[in-house]
Amino acid sequence: MTIKINITTKLINLTPHTINVLISNEGGLFVEIPPSGVVARISTKERIVGLINGQHPIFSTEFGDIEGLPDPTAGEIYIVSGLVASKAMRSDVISPAGMLRDEKGRVIGCKGFNAPCFQPIRDLDLSLRIIKKLNDNGIHTVSQLQACSAEDLEDLHRVGKKSIKEIKEILDGDNHG
Repeated sequence: MTIKINITTKLINLTPHTINVLISNEGGLFVEIPPSGVVARISTKERIVGLINGQHPIFSTEFGDIEGLPDPTAGEIYIVSGLVASKAMRSDVISPAGMLRDEKGRVIGCKGFNAPCFQPIRDLDLSLRIIKKLNDNGIHTVSQLQACSAEDLEDLHRVGKKSIKEIKEILDGDNHG
């Protein structure tokens, strides 16, 4: 699937870092996308679950809601971390992909972007039976599935109440692959 972004689309960097995107392999030409000053993050709760050698804590981290991500705005695409993008699952949210590193292994840029909302529904924790039914009804990506209302799902051929319940639980629980 090819995603076309209009030249007038505004890329808004919601990370704390400048994003360098490779635009030419020859000479390593990059375009810089500076941070916007707003950072989208996922809230976390940490608790100590053990110690290594009695002194180094081992944490368990629970991920919460996304903070700092604006509502969708026509003509704008938000660049966020991969973790935020995978939780947001919105067509206006992308994360850097194809990381480029220097000789010391430090990230110096990226080749492009990842758009998790376009991930195939087969990557969701849905049963194979439901995935086949959705595919039979022309639904192949998470964004297509998210665009379906409850009524749309009820109208799908061979998708019953039990299947709809499972779909809603997966989408509402953000269990995306």
